[in-house]
Amino acid sequence: MFILSIKHLKKKAMNICEDDELFFEKFLLSDDYFRENDDIEAVTFYIERKYSSKSFLNLIFYLMDNSGAFTNRKDLLRELRQLYKKRYYYGALTLGITQLEHMVVSFNKFEGRLHQKELIRLIKKTYPEEDSFYMNLHLEYVMCKFEHGKEIKSKISRHGIAHGGVDDHGNAINAYRCLILLGHLSTIISNKM
Repeated sequence: MFILSIKHLKKKAMNICEDDELFFEKFLLSDDYFRENDDIEAVTFYIERKYSSKSFLNLIFYLMDNSGAFTNRKDLLRELRQLYKKRYYYGALTLGITQLEHMVVSFNKFEGRLHQKELIRLIKKTYPEEDSFYMNLHLEYVMCKFEHGKEIKSKISRHGIAHGGVDDHGNAINAYRCLILLGHLSTIISNKM
């Protein structure tokens, strides 16, 4: 039954993103995935099998290291990598989500106090026009607003995690959603420099 769930997941993912080599990443990040369902164990198993491989982690951290955004943060990058390797997903997501903001701010050479509206403007400025899929995911899931005591739309909400509004975010799915965004943003920054 577990294998059937994984086959079902792959089939569902292919239906969402037909003929796209990044279909699983897009499926993983899409709103359709976030509906909790019976496949949650299969999704976690599949993600850990696919993404915790040494070659995938090496690629993402190579992209991040060479983006120019982490020149003075080598220790932080090393620690983030260890959190992923050891599957410490609460720590990986909490640290990783903050680095998305760092990358945007660093790339845009922003200085001073940063308000949410300004950060959203910088995010939109960072992503190329043809990359609206990932930009919208960044804005919709990472930058979504929350209020204490109310349901939060995203388990990778920067505000929700930083202010203690999300307490069940530490799993492979959420951590790798963040890592995929970090890797993609690193590629954008590298290409624009």
